[in-house]
Amino acid sequence: MVGLLTLAVSSDSLKLVVAGDLDAEYEVWLSDPDNGDAFIEKVMEKIRETFPTHSLVFEYLPPLTPVGWTASDRPWGGRCQLTCHDRPLLEAENAAEFLSRMRRKKEFRLKLNRLKKLGDVQCQWVTDPDEFAPIMDKIAVYHDFRHGAVHGRLRYEEDLLKNAFNLALIAVPDLFRLFVLKAGSKIIATRGVLCGKNSVHLFGHAQSPFYDRLSPGMLSLLLMSESLMKEGCPLLDLTPSPGRVTYKERFATTRDEVRILRVFPSRRALIRHKTMLRLESLARRVFSMIHIRTGAIKEFLQKMRGINIADAVCRRLAWPVRWLFRNIWHRCELQIYSYKAEDVIIDEQPHLMSKDSLSDLLAHLRNRPWHRKMFLSASLTHLRDGDHVYTYAEHGRLLHYGWVTEHQKEAFQPKVHQAAKFPPGSAVLGYFYTVPDARGRGLYQSSLRQILQDLAAIPGIHKIYILVLANNAPSRHTIEKVGFTYEYSLFERKILGKGKRWSSMKTVEPQRECSEGSVE
Repeated sequence: MVGLLTLAVSSDSLKLVVAGDLDAEYEVWLSDPDNGDAFIEKVMEKIRETFPTHSLVFEYLPPLTPVGWTASDRPWGGRCQLTCHDRPLLEAENAAEFLSRMRRKKEFRLKLNRLKKLGDVQCQWVTDPDEFAPIMDKIAVYHDFRHGAVHGRLRYEEDLLKNAFNLALIAVPDLFRLFVLKAGSKIIATRGVLCGKNSVHLFGHAQSPFYDRLSPGMLSLLLMSESLMKEGCPLLDLTPSPGRVTYKERFATTRDEVRILRVFPSRRALIRHKTMLRLESLARRVFSMIHIRTGAIKEFLQKMRGINIADAVCRRLAWPVRWLFRNIWHRCELQIYSYKAEDVIIDEQPHLMSKDSLSDLLAHLRNRPWHRKMFLSASLTHLRDGDHVYTYAEHGRLLHYGWVTEHQKEAFQPKVHQAAKFPPGSAVLGYFYTVPDARGRGLYQSSLRQILQDLAAIPGIHKIYILVLANNAPSRHTIEKVGFTYEYSLFERKILGKGKRWSSMKTVEPQRECSEGSVE
């Protein structure tokens, strides 16, 4: 064999790709030294015969890859584009002093100390497939939740072979290892590494969204790097991330250069690609001058995919009408109910809701990527802030959810454009939703009862609040049926564009029995 290049056709875009595509950190061919350029030139000719209209992208080429065949005086020179990018590296020669200096920094010390409060911090390497298999499901959920919130893609759900591939990797001796960071019995973060002859490469990362404020990705990289250097690892490849400034850059003691290679079927295709890049650059400058984010435009285009255009246009036309009427005359009342923790009745019946289930959150709107991304992004923000979510899912579909914030002192309410204030030791419930075809099954009531019992068992929680719009009669009925007591309301009124906001707290406080009253 003179050389080898493995290719595939992408299942979603039908594009010709190097096998591995997004799952491969480096994409390259193999050949003996004497045929480095000649082999790949012959391969490209064969590809052009079989796939005459397809381009091919290698992301990334390692530093020693032969690229002389892409020179302008070679047959394929006018059809190739090479783009260079920095690759951060951690060398063993300077690693010990460098990592020690990093660990002494205040931000690392604070986060490590907070992590230790959760339990004994444990760092372990997993190399046995039998140990790796039970962790795999949690890694998949952590990975999909974060990627769904940031990119709108659930990689493990979309690729059913991903778990099997990782298990096959770890079954090969001395090839793949998994670093696991734990606090007590909780998995905080994991990192995979691929072991080469003279270097170790990062391969995959997952972290718990419940501890985002502790920067688990950065802590796991620090602790893993220390462990590898103690074992005598000569070089840790932190892998390139062009266009993004990530915390990996902070761990680099040196850098080298990798390349992205794009091979086009013709010169015309290359010229067309370069023209599009220039137009995109020009568009970015124009949008920047008029203060429009290009990211917002991409998000809008993604949002429009799969949307009924006629319905969208009707909604857009209706919005100015609603806005006009709201500014001519508008009145909104937000009612605030409370429940004393000491009055909660503990029920021994089995609970229906799941608490802090990422799998249930991932089951939200699986067939609508844009809405799923918004939902998971908002959920990630809630979890990062320390909120808890109660969910109910059936057959892989999320039917009900609601959020709880413990020890909240104040919460701004956009419906009435003012803040609701709560006494010390308060928990606040909000953002409840039940899908239309699951309403009438008592999910909301069951959720409220379970949350009340859980909060009553937490030391320091004395009062539980829930906020609801006055015109939401079904929700108010359920809240009162569970046992919440009306306390006061927040109001907003607009007449001819002039707004007035007030609260009925002082007036209603002495006479809480008037649950339906609204006092101005």
